[in-house]
Amino acid sequence: MARNDTKGVALVVGGSGIVGHSVAMELKGQGWKVRALARRPVKGVDTIAVDLTDRSATAASLSLASDTTHLFYAALSPDPYLSIEAERNGRMLGNVLDGLEAVGARPRRVVS
Repeated sequence: MARNDTKGVALVVGGSGIVGHSVAMELKGQGWKVRALARRPVKGVDTIAVDLTDRSATAASLSLASDTTHLFYAALSPDPYLSIEAERNGRMLGNVLDGLEAVGARPRRVVS
């Protein structure tokens, strides 16, 4: 694929995981500005470290991501009980979307 410097600003949520890291590296290689949201720093990518289950911390951390044009959601918090896992992961996604809205980010696309 040809490099295009106007692709946008990608926020890869769960950027330290296998899928998220692969997405971040692929986007970076294609010329995107890439930022990761993860619990720990992601090598080679600007990272915002946050616990996505903490609504207020997620919202505060996203002030650094108001320029986000595309959201790639690859975070997962597993649990042996699927109902708990589904509720927690849905809440995490909601925290990210609410936080982006609060800082005025208007992603053109959300991929999960």
